[in-house]
Amino acid sequence: MQQLMLPIIPQGTTIINGQVSVDNRNDEWFYFLGGIPIYSHQADNKRLFRLHTSQLINTGSCRSIDIITTFGVSKSSVMRSLRQLREKGADSFFEPRPTRKGGPLFTLEVLQQAQEYLDQGMTPNEAAKELGIRADTFRKAISDGRLKKVCRINRPQ
Repeated sequence: MQQLMLPIIPQGTTIINGQVSVDNRNDEWFYFLGGIPIYSHQADNKRLFRLHTSQLINTGSCRSIDIITTFGVSKSSVMRSLRQLREKGADSFFEPRPTRKGGPLFTLEVLQQAQEYLDQGMTPNEAAKELGIRADTFRKAISDGRLKKVCRINRPQ
């Protein structure tokens, strides 16, 4: 015969559903199943939040709509985290995120050459093409002050 668990919920907690509740104490989230704490994490730890809420859904302790309404997160983020847990496992929440593989495009030498092209009167698009750099990357270097665009005055000849 199956034993039922009494829904004893600690005072001051937010009820997620009839069995699961959550409490934020001293910038730390505590998750309760009945009155028993089952998970905890720092309030700013988004990876553990995604992992724990996905585990609650995956084990059937609560539904995705319970997490969405309680925490005000989007359905797509909840479903993405649940899919990640099911496909890649809990360890995947702690893998380093992929970063850009290439080094900086504008080394000191490239910046100097780019500035020379601009000083000679080339347009940013022409200089970018000459250096083999995307025009958007070149314009960004101008907008953040790494390069100075030379103003050309068109005079009738």
